[in-house]
Amino acid sequence: MDGDAATLLPKSWRSWLGAFGLWLALTATAAVALWQLRQQAIEGQSRELGLLSLALTDAVDRGLRGAEEGLLALRAELQAGPLAAPGGDTTQALHTRADLMPLVQSLWLVGGDGRVIAASDQTPAPNLSAFAPALDQLAIGAMSLSRPFADPGGWDALVALAIRVDNAAGSPDGWIVAAMPAGNLLGALRSALPAADARIWVLRSDGARLVGVNASVAPPGEAGRVERLAHQPSIEVRMFGDGSKNLVGLHSMPRYGIKVIVSRDMAALLLSWREVADGAAIA
Repeated sequence: MDGDAATLLPKSWRSWLGAFGLWLALTATAAVALWQLRQQAIEGQSRELGLLSLALTDAVDRGLRGAEEGLLALRAELQAGPLAAPGGDTTQALHTRADLMPLVQSLWLVGGDGRVIAASDQTPAPNLSAFAPALDQLAIGAMSLSRPFADPGGWDALVALAIRVDNAAGSPDGWIVAAMPAGNLLGALRSALPAADARIWVLRSDGARLVGVNASVAPPGEAGRVERLAHQPSIEVRMFGDGSKNLVGLHSMPRYGIKVIVSRDMAALLLSWREVADGAAIA
């Protein structure tokens, strides 16, 4: 009897070990499958975020280029002669030109001493110290952007652009300043975000925020980097100040000294994957 038990014991252990090995194999297979699903979800969202970031950057660039072309045309007019005919109204002439410029709401002609010479409407001109690069250091071919400032007649903040105007001798003689609603920089994408957790920041090179959507949290800095995604260098996973991990897309616009940042919360974009993982764990 004792001999039979001794013979059967190793067989029961072998059966148990076989079942345990099968369980380990199934668990490893499930873990690998879940990891692949997670990577696919992140890569898919990275592509979408990259496309959104590019679309936003293109919208900002087209808006600023359109306004810049209008300012350059206005500068050429000023250098050729007075805007208004003799006895005409310079304010009305500026108002007409503002209406022809994409996004532009108000125009000012500012003298070298910083005083407003003429304006297209009653909107107060922005503080000249709010511009970067500084207006007194602005090159003839460059453009400067202001910090956002209040629009007394509207609910949206304004952002101003400025270019230099030279006198006949080629010396700085003042600036043409144009203001636009800050939100218009984003175009139609301002109200067409792909998800409720998506965030947008448009920043000057010095970090000043020009416009944002769902941007109550400060944008991520270099210290907040978690990992760079090798397959798409412009997309990173970063830790925000509120402790959340976010997928972040960044594009720069050197001509205007602007950065466009778009992000999505990792917990939100992996929600479907987590539900699958929880279901697999229960099973």
